[in-house]
Amino acid sequence: MERPIIYDTKDLQEILKCGKNKAYALMRSKCFPSMRLNAKYIVTHDNLVEWLDKNSGKLVTV
Repeated sequence: MERPIIYDTKDLQEILKCGKNKAYALMRSKCFPSMRLNAKYIVTHDNLVEWLDKNSGKLVTV
């Protein structure tokens, strides 16, 4: 199965097992590598993986 290259907020909820509010807060956070495309927040797969690796074991608050 081929994985998506770009994730939106709904994808992030599934990947991180978090709620809608947390996913949106993370996407809007300056510490997270997302971008806004029109009215939608997105993050690339590579940027998400890099962010997860960099923040592994840390307490991340948004």
